[in-house]
Amino acid sequence: MTSTRNLPLVILTALLVFAGALNGAEETAKAPLRFGGVRYAGEDTSESTVHMMAGYLERALRSPVEVRLFQDYSEIVPVIAAGELDIAILPPVVFFQAQEDAGVRPIATPVYQNPDANYRGVILSRGGDPDITTLADLKGRKIAFVSPLSASGYIIPRGLLRQAGLRGEDAYQEVFTGNHVDSVKALIDGKVDAAATFDMLLAETPAIGKSLEDFVVLAQSDPIPGEVLVGSKDLNPEKAVWLRSILLAFGERRRTDDALQDCLYQWFLGYEAERFDSLRKIWKASR
Repeated sequence: MTSTRNLPLVILTALLVFAGALNGAEETAKAPLRFGGVRYAGEDTSESTVHMMAGYLERALRSPVEVRLFQDYSEIVPVIAAGELDIAILPPVVFFQAQEDAGVRPIATPVYQNPDANYRGVILSRGGDPDITTLADLKGRKIAFVSPLSASGYIIPRGLLRQAGLRGEDAYQEVFTGNHVDSVKALIDGKVDAAATFDMLLAETPAIGKSLEDFVVLAQSDPIPGEVLVGSKDLNPEKAVWLRSILLAFGERRRTDDALQDCLYQWFLGYEAERFDSLRKIWKASR
């Protein structure tokens, strides 16, 4: 039993411990949220989108957000697995890989400017090229792909090519560019004969100076679910819920915030696993 004589010391010690806990909590609250993204559509488009979202989160959280962008799809998953990111916006197949390798948990999904929560993969050839008007005409030719982890930039179009009878290593030449913009530029410059990308790229990237009508659409996929904003396996579950509520409020805030007017995202939806089931099966079958 604590003696009456020692009671003030016990109270003082308790107060100091409590004060230390408060300071620790405050420091934790001030710790930057580490936000990762992939330059899937070239530096200008994807970088500006991620930075706009980081600014929105900073204002909502009232704490700093550090952005880290990666040049290639495959680079980001090991970084999340190593605990060096708290959240990330990931294309769907990269999300599947990160679930397996890094234990990430989905928080929300963006809706794009078209507006839609999905997009479609397309295989394009140059307009006015009489030698390439169907997928069969691509036999033995060069095709620009983004990355083996890209849904619209590799996995889905490769399936479309297989359906057209182009199978095996000698069916066509794969040229990986690292992002969608560079794939389309390679097509425009005549470095490849076709490019696999997504249908909204040209509308979202006016700097390319082309529209979808400037190309021949050799094939178009069924709808593909879009990106997923995920939390790392170490992200506090309460903070993940908080972030989800902030993201679901994004659409309303975007209407009145000039800093968000050019963001590719219109609003965010809660994650629905069934939207990704079909693509997940295709991804697993392609491995």
